[in-house]
This record gives sequence, structure tokens and C-alpha cells, in this order.
Amino acid sequence: MLGVNVAFSVALIFFGSTCCIWSILRIAERYARGRFWMVYLPLALIGALPELMMGIMANARGLGIVAIGTPLGSSIINLLLLGGIASAISPTRAHEPFPTKSAWAIAAASILVMAVAAAGRLQSQLGIYSIPRWGGLLLIAAFAAMTPLMRESNVGNGYSPHHTPKPKVHVLWLVLALVAGAGLVTQGASLTAKIALAYIENSGSAQNAIGLIGLAAIAALPEATASVYLALHKQTATAFSNLMNSTIANLLLILGIVATVAPLPAYDSLPTDLGFTLLGALLVLGAVALGKGRRVSRGEGITLILLYALFALLVLLRQEGSANLFF
Repeated sequence: MLGVNVAFSVALIFFGSTCCIWSILRIAERYARGRFWMVYLPLALIGALPELMMGIMANARGLGIVAIGTPLGSSIINLLLLGGIASAISPTRAHEPFPTKSAWAIAAASILVMAVAAAGRLQSQLGIYSIPRWGGLLLIAAFAAMTPLMRESNVGNGYSPHHTPKPKVHVLWLVLALVAGAGLVTQGASLTAKIALAYIENSGSAQNAIGLIGLAAIAALPEATASVYLALHKQTATAFSNLMNSTIANLLLILGIVATVAPLPAYDSLPTDLGFTLLGALLVLGAVALGKGRRVSRGEGITLILLYALFALLVLLRQEGSANLFF
């Protein structure tokens, strides 16, 4: 029964995100201007809905490790696993300034989250990493401040639909489809969170692995769906840019909102996990700045995938107690 419920919730997220992606891109085909506001930002926000729901629900039930681990784990999946797969299948050609500025933004976001968590540790009577409410507000403000940078980083990589004859759909139906899709994503994420949190509470299972790997993988489903959809339409640069934008949104906006609702306790190995987002951003930055043709090549994509495999291995080892000494 547990498997059926999980499959149902995943199906809700998948169909909801597919509906949202279709609506957003069809609207973008109608209106050529403001593609960042009509494509990139909406895709990033829709992709962040599962992380938001799961984070708030986990934090409300006192499972702070899951609350912070799900958005963080999803960010790592977006940047390393999905970004690596996209580039390994089809090398992502970059037009200046993409994805240089986005990579810098991810690196800065990783450092800022770590600094806020360290400051929270100094304030905490328990001496643990945490993101207090003021830290959450700071992360939200940082996301707002980085929005112009994200917009600039997508210049030259706008969604460029192939102009094949398509039946026109009234914009009202597109908006209704977008709202319905967002509702399905929210409901699916809520159901997934309830199942996972109840399982943790009843079985005493490890929060860290479930949040950073299990829930994070489900939460990253909208980004994976968008990547496949865009890749099928030969929009690999748009797909990769969406993954980077979603990573920034998870690290700053989602963690910020969750911590603003209630202070967010973290865990001792948080610096190591944030190090993977920082390392991934620097790898993308180096690939574009130093590589030939200003692109993320297949080899660099495979490197990102291997980096995610290392992250997952460390999380599992840490859960078993084998890596506590070092990680």
C-alpha cells in the first residue's frame, strides 16, 4: 500500500508539472517579450513547489534535517545529476553570459547559506547549525537581489520554439491549465511529504538519507520533466539554464521561506553537502570559461554525474556511521 501511495503522489507531481510546463511554453510562444519572466522564472518557481511544501511540512513536525535536506538535495540533483545527464547526452553550448553568471550565483548562494547556518550555530544554545528567521529573510532578499543577475545570465539563451503549425489555444485555457497543474504538483508534494514523514516517525529511519536522496529525487521531478521536454524540442541550453535557476531558487528562496515560517535546524555535515553545490558551480564555470567552444561537454557532464554519485555514496555511508569521522 505504501508503494501505491508513493506512486500515486509521484504521478500527480509528474502530470501536474507536465501541464505547467506545456502551459508556460505555449504562453511564451504567443508573447515573444520578457522570456525570463514568462519562461525561466515561472519554470523555476513551479519546480520549487515540491521542495517548498515538503520543507514546510517537515519543519512543522520537528524534522529539520528533512526540511533542509530536501531543498538542498534537490539542488544537488538539479546541478550535478540532471545537468550532467543533459550535457552528457547533448553538449550544452553557452552564449555569453550563460551560464557563467548563474554559476557564480550558485556559488555565492552556497556560501551565503553556509554563513547564515554558521551564524545560527553561534546563536544556538545547542551549538548546531541552523537558519534562524532573520537568516531566512536574508536568503529571500538575496534571491530577489540575484533575480536581475539570473535574468542577464539567460540573455542569448531564450526559449526559441520551432515555428511549426499548432492549433491555437485560448490564453484562458492555458492559464487554467497552469493553475490546475500547480495544484496537482502541490497536492502530490503534500501527499509525498505526509507518507515520508509518517514513515520516518514510525520506523525511526534516517532523516538525512530520506531527505537528501529520497524526497529530493521526487521533488526534482518537475525539473527532470522540463529538461526532457525541452531536450526533445532541441532546447538544451534552455533546459540547462532552468536547472541552474532552480538550484538558485531552492538554495535561497525555498530555504528562506521555510526558515522564515519557523527557524530551521540543520545538521553537522551541512558544510560538506553545500560544498557539492559549490564544487558543481565551479566545475560548470571552469568548463565554460576555459573549455573549447564555451560549452559544457559530454566529458564534463559525466564528471558532474560522478560527482553526484560520490555525494550519494557519502550520504549513505554517513547514515551507516562509516563516514562520520570525516564527513
